[in-house]
Amino acid sequence: MQEPSLDPFEEDAPAPQKSFVRHPIVLVATLLGALFLLWKSWPSVEYLLTHQTPDDCGNISERPFLNPQVPLEHDRYCTMQGSVQSLAVLSSGGSDDPNPIKANKGRKYYVKLDGDRIFAVLDANDHQVTSWHLHKGNLLGFQVTGPGRIIDPQKDPHSAAIADQLRRSFAIPQSDPIRIYDTFDRPWDRWPKLCICLLMVLTILLTSYLLVRQLAFKKR
Repeated sequence: MQEPSLDPFEEDAPAPQKSFVRHPIVLVATLLGALFLLWKSWPSVEYLLTHQTPDDCGNISERPFLNPQVPLEHDRYCTMQGSVQSLAVLSSGGSDDPNPIKANKGRKYYVKLDGDRIFAVLDANDHQVTSWHLHKGNLLGFQVTGPGRIIDPQKDPHSAAIADQLRRSFAIPQSDPIRIYDTFDRPWDRWPKLCICLLMVLTILLTSYLLVRQLAFKKR
């Protein structure tokens, strides 16, 4: 009859390994990272949730004669009527594809509207813009209706470079405020930020739960 082994290494069960993802330092770092991403993404999500219905910013051609004028605050989402005042058009984006439809995909036209120092951003691939441009050879007189987002370049660092170029092209001094009316911008374009926020909320809840469990286990 075989004698039972007296080797202690055979009798002892392997010590449980502590999961790296449940380490308190890792959980705290994950929690702080999720909070930071949530904070950075929230302004875009707030804009998406609060700007579903556009306001009416009126007719730009009539603004010089209105008192009081409709305020054009930064990030206001509204409809606006105005016509292109100049033959000059600044463009950005797009590609060199020989197919004009593919070449205009993602391209933006920056045009000056009559009545005030307001520049509209148009989608070069929009069928109305394309049709007018092909028939007229320019965008002079094209009617802009929106809806779109009002941008104050002094409050939006991403628009500073194009704003300086627009000032130079249309001889507008730095002391005069301008506005950019971006009809290319839609609130639901920010849906990836909404997904990020939802994911970060779930991450925060999960890491908080694991941290509470870790603290409760240590107190036993």
